[in-house]
Amino acid sequence: MASRADQCMSTCIMPFFLLALIAALFDVFNVIQILSAPYPGAGNMFSQDCPKPVPAILRKNTTIYLKDAAVNGTAAYVVPQNTQVDLPRNICSAAWVVGNVALLLGTLLDIVAARVGYKMFKISMELMQDPSQGGLGQLMMTQQGGAGPGDEGGPGPRPQRQQPARQQGFQPFQGSGQTLTA
Repeated sequence: MASRADQCMSTCIMPFFLLALIAALFDVFNVIQILSAPYPGAGNMFSQDCPKPVPAILRKNTTIYLKDAAVNGTAAYVVPQNTQVDLPRNICSAAWVVGNVALLLGTLLDIVAARVGYKMFKISMELMQDPSQGGLGQLMMTQQGGAGPGDEGGPGPRPQRQQPARQQGFQPFQGSGQTLTA
């Protein structure tokens, strides 16, 4: 179907526009989710290092080993259960920055694609409804195997029609048409 421009014009624009719009909406939701998260948040969107202590409560006695203790070597220290400790957490890295840049660029690209799809859809609707364009609406509504509304479709030679006089104004397709055969 993509090799037949008369069909692709009427059947491909709407799905392209809808898919681009849905992709843009999902990307915007992802950006909002990252920006509104409490950690790492909007301030660390392009940061490779964002340490944060996470409070935790030990469920059982835990032995830790201290370096450079008052005694020579390492010293064992037992932290009793139900003690609140801070564990270091750092989810920012180079991959975090690359992922956020890719998300923002993808969002921008999806918004541009949705805008282009909307403009194409809007122009195709105007052409289908505008009778002064010499039947372009009929060309866009042509189905496979048909020669347009009112003509006989199917294989075989098509009868020649009298071409209408050329209209002044916007002429989107000029010159002889090219067709691809499969």
